[in-house]
Amino acid sequence: MLLKETELKQNAAAYADQQKNISSVAPQIFLNRKKEIFSDYELATRRAAYYRWKSTESLDKLLIAFEANAIKAGIKVLWAVDVAQAHLELNAVVNKFQQSKIHIHTCYNELETEKLNQPSSINTKNKISICDAIFVAAEPATVACFSDKNFYESDVKILLASVDKLISSVNELELLMSLQSLQKSNSGESFSLITSAGHNSQRQDVYVLIFDNGRSKLLESQTERQMLHCIDCGICQVVCPVTESIGITGGNENNYGPPSYIRAVFDGGQREYGHYAGLCNMCGKCNVHCPVHIDFKNSFLHLRHENVQQKHRSQKERLFYMVWRKTMLKREFMNWKTVNPLRYAVETLFLKSKTGIRKLPEPATKSFNQMWRDKMGMK
Repeated sequence: MLLKETELKQNAAAYADQQKNISSVAPQIFLNRKKEIFSDYELATRRAAYYRWKSTESLDKLLIAFEANAIKAGIKVLWAVDVAQAHLELNAVVNKFQQSKIHIHTCYNELETEKLNQPSSINTKNKISICDAIFVAAEPATVACFSDKNFYESDVKILLASVDKLISSVNELELLMSLQSLQKSNSGESFSLITSAGHNSQRQDVYVLIFDNGRSKLLESQTERQMLHCIDCGICQVVCPVTESIGITGGNENNYGPPSYIRAVFDGGQREYGHYAGLCNMCGKCNVHCPVHIDFKNSFLHLRHENVQQKHRSQKERLFYMVWRKTMLKREFMNWKTVNPLRYAVETLFLKSKTGIRKLPEPATKSFNQMWRDKMGMK
C-alpha cells in the first residue's frame, strides 16, 4: 500500500541520503530495443493505444464473453469485488484440495496472499500455484501468464487478473506483450498461454480470479479511466525524475510510479492520498514514452484541481497561495527597484538548500514588461 504524506517525506529523505554519492543513470533499454523489435514504432503504439481504449470501453461485454468461453474450455472463473471477497474465493479453492504446498508469485500486494490458509499437514501430491495473469483474452478464452517450474508441476493453477487485464482478442497479445517487454528484461522467465484446463489423462484444474478492488472507480471519470489502459511496462517508472529521486519509498517494489500514484488517490481518497497528485513536476517524460499514449500530466492536473476544490489542503497553505496570487498580479509590486520580489520569494520559500546547489541565475536588469514598455514608448 502507498504511504501517507508524513511517511513518504521521511522515506524519501532517507533514500536521498543513501543516493548522495551514487551516480546512477536511469536504464533506458527500451530506447534501443524498440528499433530492433518494431519497424514502425509509432504505428505500433497508436495501434496498442486503440486496443486498450477499445477494451476499456467494452469492458462489461468482455467480462461476460470471457466467462462464457472459459466455461466451455473447462476453466473455472471466480469473481471478487474487494480483498475480503478475494480471500474467501482463494481459501475456498485451497480448502477444496488436500494440498501439500502452495507456490505464490504475484505482484498484487493489495491482495495479501500471504494471509491465505496454511497448507495442510497431510502429505499428498497435489500442489497449488498462484500467479499473475499478464493479459486475459475474451475471444477465445486465453490467459497469458509468466510460468516457472513450480507452475508447470502444479495440479491446481490459480491465475490472478484485475479487470484492466481484459483484452478483446488473442490477436492483440503479440503487440501488447512486445511493448511490455521493451523495458522489462524477461530473459530468465517463460510465459504460457492457457486456453483450456487440459484434455489429457492427468487433467489439471485451472481457476481465474478476476477482481476489481477499486479499479472500476476509474471508469467514473473520463480523465482517469485511461489509467486502465496501462500495460504495466514500467517505462514511466524509469523515465520519471520523481521516482528516480525518491525510489520506491512511495510504495513497494511493484507499486510505485505515475500510474500507482494516480490510482492511490481514487483507492484511498483525496484526504489521505491527495499528496501524490502533487508529486508530478510536469516534465512530460511519462507522456512522451508511454507506449499506449496515457496522458499522465492531465490526470495529475485534474487530481490537483479536485484537491483544491474539496479544500483538503491546510488553511495555512491555502492562505499562502491566496496572498501569493494577489501579490504576483500587482505589477507595481513586481517592478520595485530596490529588490526583486519574485526572486526573493522563490529563493526564500522554495529554494532553501543546505548544500547551496539550487540557485537561480542572476536576474535581468529590466523585466520583460519594462522592456516592452520602453520599446513601445509607454510609461
